[in-house]
Amino acid sequence: MIVIPFSASLGATLNKGNLKSKPLN
Repeated sequence: MIVIPFSASLGATLNKGNLKSKPLN
């Protein structure tokens, strides 16, 4: 149950960085 929130937090941070670094849209 700790992996879900942890993954979500990491995913959100990575998503933000990824979108800023190289936007896929």
